Amino acid sequence: MSTIQRNTASTLAACFLNENDGLTFERRYQGSGLQTYCHVGDWQQGLDKFVQLANLDVLIVQVKSGEKANAVTKLIKPRLQPKTHLILIGEMIDVSGYRQLLSLGCSDYLTGDVEHDQLSHAIAGFTQHESHQNHDARGVLVWGVKGGVGSTTLTAALAHLFAKEHHRYTLAVDTNLYTGNLGFALNEDNHGQLSSLLTYVDELDDLLVKRSIVNVQENLSLLNDSLDINQTLPLDGSQFGALAQFANDHYSMHLWDGNTGQYNDLTAILAYTKVCVLVCDLSMSSARALAKALSHLEHYPHVRPLIAINATRKKTHHWFTIEELEQSLNVKVDYQIPFADSLLIKAHEQGEMAITSNSSWAKAVHNVAADCLGLAVNRKRFFSPKAWLGGKS
Repeated sequence: MSTIQRNTASTLAACFLNENDGLTFERRYQGSGLQTYCHVGDWQQGLDKFVQLANLDVLIVQVKSGEKANAVTKLIKPRLQPKTHLILIGEMIDVSGYRQLLSLGCSDYLTGDVEHDQLSHAIAGFTQHESHQNHDARGVLVWGVKGGVGSTTLTAALAHLFAKEHHRYTLAVDTNLYTGNLGFALNEDNHGQLSSLLTYVDELDDLLVKRSIVNVQENLSLLNDSLDINQTLPLDGSQFGALAQFANDHYSMHLWDGNTGQYNDLTAILAYTKVCVLVCDLSMSSARALAKALSHLEHYPHVRPLIAINATRKKTHHWFTIEELEQSLNVKVDYQIPFADSLLIKAHEQGEMAITSNSSWAKAVHNVAADCLGLAVNRKRFFSPKAWLGGKS
């Protein structure tokens, strides 16, 4: 039987039960320099293909419900090269079961649904890929590449989903100390004491932070401020970095609402950020700002960028289509969020969060949240692409 050849880069192969997990896996490592192979369905069929690889560094296998992980390990290990690391994903097991798997030759065992951030961390332990990256970063930065693209609305919706639906202990931070609207978007009338907290970043502790935040709901805290326009603070970005480090140590998730006018602040935050959601529209000015932001993120290889096109009202004829934007910047738009002004206004008037609706807007934002958490998402579009033809019929 002929053997598949490869170059000297590390090789990964994965067997998933869900097609979305397969697509997410392939997308994660596209352009990474790693050789990746993926099979969706019965792992035994995938194994028949993967054992032909000349060199295989890591094999990931998702075990079906009811299958015994130790039995699967006994079937797989004899067919693998001694250097190949086996990572299994399956149902919850106890400590003795985990130790038994390790004794059988399994390199790691992840429980529950596929969490791609966790999987990426496990893979990095067995390859040279991304060994320099900050795998402990828990932050999500929502970066509005220009004003008026809806980054604050998206930040508020993500904060609600992280805390309520995904049960993550979340700190949401509005980096705009003067005219920030994150509290408004969360239907929260009170505001925190972010400016005071930044003044004492060298003395950060739990008590000081608790006195400065607003508890919005269970698992969700808000840190913002409402300074007068004539009040000035001597900030150089390092204060935000110290706050980001504290949040990374004390919260399951920390979420930041930022904009393109805060490069120094965002640079410090990015050190503790794992995902940066770049929010833009289809205007020419937004495309230029997006290109600049992507170039800036190249200095932070541990940060995974997600491009979200937020539909806004078109004010000029200088607009791209989705395809033109992707071609001009040589990027792939990850999410297209439909226009939903009336939905958002109505929800706010009723004191509710629009993200709890069954709208296409809510479905799209749910997918963004899942992706930020390393979960596979359905890439199906929930609205007509006709609206994205740049005003052309």
